[in-house]
This record gives sequence, structure tokens and C-alpha cells, in this order.
Amino acid sequence: MGSARPVGRPTAISIALAAVPLGAFALAAWSQRWTHDDGFITLRVVEHVVAGDGPVYNAGQRVEAYTSPVHLAVLVVLRVALGWAVDVAWLGACATLAAATAGLALAAAGAARLARAGGATGVLVPFGLLVPVALPPMWEYATAGLETGLAIGWIGATFWVLAGLAARGRPHAVARRRGSPAPEVAPGRLAPVAVLVGLGPLVRPELALVTVAWLVVLCRLELARERPWWRLVATAAALPV
Repeated sequence: MGSARPVGRPTAISIALAAVPLGAFALAAWSQRWTHDDGFITLRVVEHVVAGDGPVYNAGQRVEAYTSPVHLAVLVVLRVALGWAVDVAWLGACATLAAATAGLALAAAGAARLARAGGATGVLVPFGLLVPVALPPMWEYATAGLETGLAIGWIGATFWVLAGLAARGRPHAVARRRGSPAPEVAPGRLAPVAVLVGLGPLVRPELALVTVAWLVVLCRLELARERPWWRLVATAAALPV
């Protein structure tokens, strides 16, 4: 009778190794905290939303002045919940920095999921996390009052979820090749994933291209083989449309 693979210690070491560049990124971004001029435009829209004028730049003028409905919604919630104690510009900077850091962490965790599913048992060194640390624009725009941090967070979170589905689908692929029955997966389990994938254009319009790529991946996953692809696409498009 075989014993479980001793991945506890290697995993702990991998997490510690990932924490170093993540911490360096967060510190570098915080040292360059600022608000872009477009960020102040968004903050003005937030104040109008809270005042009851709607998402406009000037009261009474129905002119769209923002590019990210998700970013605007996050700022409005923060403004209503904590705006009485902290300036919304600081809240936005902290939120986007947290989203960017979390996105990088989730991207590394997703890569680790795929590696472990492929049989890796040793220490995983997240060299990819050195890239954002080495690029000043990455940490300069993590707190610029824009949706850049949320975009990084969304990409990382979506990759992490899809990587988890791919890893869990390996037993299904093995069972299918052997001709044996595979375990059932609740049809509704993929719906929240499709919704997450579809948030791309609402985070940033050009992320629609990334959403299309993620949708192709989702529809090709082993766990989605028995589901009509158009249902996943329709679920993903529900919110943006």
C-alpha cells in the first residue's frame, strides 16, 4: 500500500519563495503610490454616483467618463462603506494594490496547481514573479487610481480557477482513455467560472480578447466536455451584454 506523496514541506518552501517577490512588488508599488489624472476623473464619477446623480462626470450630462464598471463599482462600495473615515483615493489605491498582489499570487498558485497535477513533487520556484518586480511600470501603475490592479487580479484569479479545473479533470481524462466511468460533476459548478471569465470586458474593455481566450480554454477542459459550449459562452456573456 503506497503512502501519500510528501508534498507538504516542498509546498511550504514554494509559498515562502513566492512571498519574497510578492512582498517586494507590494513594497515597490506602495513606495510609488500616486493617482493618475484619469483616476481623478473616476473619483469624480464616484462622488456623483454616491450623490445620486448616476455614473456621470457632470450632474445632468449623460456622458460616460469611465472605462471600467467593475472598478467604479468597487470604488463606490468603498466610498459608501469607509469614505467617512478614509479618502476614497487612498481606498482605491489600497484596493488596486491588493488586487494586483493577489492576482500575481493566484497566477503563481495556478501554475503550481498545474505542475502538481502533472506529477511535480519537489520545490517549485516561482521565477515568473520576478518579472513584475523588475518592471517599474507594473508597480508604478498598481496604485495609480486606475483599473490596472483589478485587471491583474482578474487575470490571476481566472487563471487560478481554470488551472484548478484542469487539474481536477486529469482523472476524467485518464478514465476516458481507459474506457471506465468518470465521476460526475455538477453542471452548475462551471457556471460561476463562466461568469468570472465574462467579467473581463467589465474590468477593462480590451480584456474582451483575454475573455475569448479563457472561454476557449474553459470549453476545452475535460470537465466541460459533456456540456454544450454555447451555454458556457452565453453565461459568460450575460453580464457584459
